[in-house]
Amino acid sequence: RMKGVVEDLLPHIDTMVAELCGLEQLPVKQVEGLALVPIQPVGQAVKKEDAFIFDGEAATAADRSRHFKQLMTGKVLVDRLPDMVKSNLDTCFTAGCLTSVARRVNLPFAGAVSITPVGVRYLVTAFIADGKKGQVVARESQTIPDHASLGVGIRTVLGAAIQRIFDPMAPQLHQAMKVSVVAGADPELRARRAKAFRYGGWA
Repeated sequence: RMKGVVEDLLPHIDTMVAELCGLEQLPVKQVEGLALVPIQPVGQAVKKEDAFIFDGEAATAADRSRHFKQLMTGKVLVDRLPDMVKSNLDTCFTAGCLTSVARRVNLPFAGAVSITPVGVRYLVTAFIADGKKGQVVARESQTIPDHASLGVGIRTVLGAAIQRIFDPMAPQLHQAMKVSVVAGADPELRARRAKAFRYGGWA
């Protein structure tokens, strides 16, 4: 007997089926899953109207990584967290907080993305924690030149952090990659490109 919404049953279904079948556990491999903490609107870094868009960028990065068969984020995740964790989601970048999120929803990994203003630029950092190990297993950062480039930066940084979990020898984001990723969104380069296209040529 359980009280709550039907989704609360999902993490327990495998255990119940195994018990009904007389098994200790189902003979299937563990499904890799990620609990992705929604990006919080905090100060000047993320406005409330932007938070939903940036959540979508983060979810897209996790989904396209092809590493996770289960992804939990947004209201579905937040509704399952205790009040103490909910009140600290804007600073949930530590091993303790992320691990508690992962364990709460019975997923092996939890991740979060922070966006910090640095002058006119933004520092985007992705954190991934392993619920079993109880520690942050990947951290990637990138400086983003302007607000228009934040979506690209979130996808790039989170994608790199996820890759590092499954391939520890993967190179960190280096400066050349950082420049190439955001070049298309740089205002000055956009202006140059528009001018080149206006005259029907390439620059």
